[in-house]
Amino acid sequence: MSKLGETTEKVLELLRERDRVTINELEREIPLTDTEILEFMSQGGLIEMNNGEISITRFGTEVITVG
Repeated sequence: MSKLGETTEKVLELLRERDRVTINELEREIPLTDTEILEFMSQGGLIEMNNGEISITRFGTEVITVG
C-alpha cells in the first residue's frame, strides 16, 4: 500500500473510533507530512471538516469497513 493509502486508512480508523477530532489531535496521533491529504479526503467524501474538527462520513465508514 502507498504512503497515501496508509495515512488515509489510519485517519479513517481513528475517526471511526473517536467520531470527531480536532486537526491538532489528529496530528498528535498520526504524523502528517502535509495536511493536504485531509482536503483530498474531504473532497473525496471520506471525511468532513468543520471549524477545525474532522469527522468520518457514512461513505468513509463504508470504505474502511470494506477494506
